Amino acid sequence: MLLSKRDQTRMERQLSSCLSQACEAGKAEVVGFSWLTHEVDYARFPESLQVTWVFVTEVQRALAIGQGQGARMQALTRAALAEAGVDMGALIAPVRFDSEEACKRDDGGDWQRRLARNATTLTMGKDVENPCISVCKLTDELCTSCGRTKDEIRKWKRMKRPDKKAVVERAAQRLKALKKRRKRKAEPSDGAPLLPRRRNQSTTNSFAPTSVDERCGSAPSATW
Repeated sequence: MLLSKRDQTRMERQLSSCLSQACEAGKAEVVGFSWLTHEVDYARFPESLQVTWVFVTEVQRALAIGQGQGARMQALTRAALAEAGVDMGALIAPVRFDSEEACKRDDGGDWQRRLARNATTLTMGKDVENPCISVCKLTDELCTSCGRTKDEIRKWKRMKRPDKKAVVERAAQRLKALKKRRKRKAEPSDGAPLLPRRRNQSTTNSFAPTSVDERCGSAPSATW
C-alpha cells in the first residue's frame, strides 16, 4: 500500500501515539522491559513495519520470552497497530525482542545501525530467538531455566526455523507448568495437623489465610 507524504506523516503520528501506550502497558506488566521503537519503509507498508521491544539485559529478555510474555507483547503490539489504523491482515505482528546489553556488545550501542540490520534480516526471514538465558539448570533431562530438554538444546543450532518455533512453544508450556507446580508446593496445607481424637470431642481444623505480595521491578526511563 503506497501512502502519500501527507498520509505517511499522519500514520507516523498515529503509530507513535498508539505504540507509546503499548510501551507504558509493557513497562507495567513485563519485568525488565525498558522501551520500544519502530522502523518502517513506507514504500513497503505495512509489510516492512517492525516494532522492537528492548530490555535492559539479555537475561531479562530471555526470561520474559521463556515465561510466555512474548505473546503478551505481541498482543499489545497488534492492538496498538489496530488502534492506529494499520491493517496487518494475515501478517504476524512484526515484533522483535532485543536488549541494551546485546546492542552494546554487538554494535557498540549504535541502535541506528542495529535496527537497520535487523530490518534487513526481517525482510529475509529472521531466525527464531534462542530461549537460553545462560543459567543452565538440568533436572531429569530438562533445563528449568529455558524449558528445553537436553536433546532440544543439543540439536538447536541444526534445527530449521519451524522446528525452533515448535521447541520455543513447548518450552514456554513446560515453564508455565513448572511454575504452577512450584506455586502449589509453596502454598500451606488446607488445615493444621489434626490433634488426637478424644471421646465426645470434635476435631476442628484451623488455618490462616495467606497473602501474596507480587512486585515488579522498575524499568529505566523509556524512549516513549
